Amino acid sequence: MQFKHVTLDFDGPVAILKLDHPEVMNAVSMDMLGGLGEALDAIDDRRNEVRCLVMTARDARFAPAPICRGVTIRSQAAEAMPT
Repeated sequence: MQFKHVTLDFDGPVAILKLDHPEVMNAVSMDMLGGLGEALDAIDDRRNEVRCLVMTARDARFAPAPICRGVTIRSQAAEAMPT
């Protein structure tokens, strides 16, 4: 199943979710978040069958750290800290 920058396959009880936007090293964008939401809904529709979710990327250009386009984890943490 293909969603915006996300591919979802099923292999028996295993759901395989692949990030699929190698041009930006699979950085999470609003478009990708929408695709992830749709893919997770599809997994939820088969919740009685799925026992495991594997998240990976389509090719080797996978960002090893959580990267959000335009947002860094550090900036999010700074906003959450009380002043």
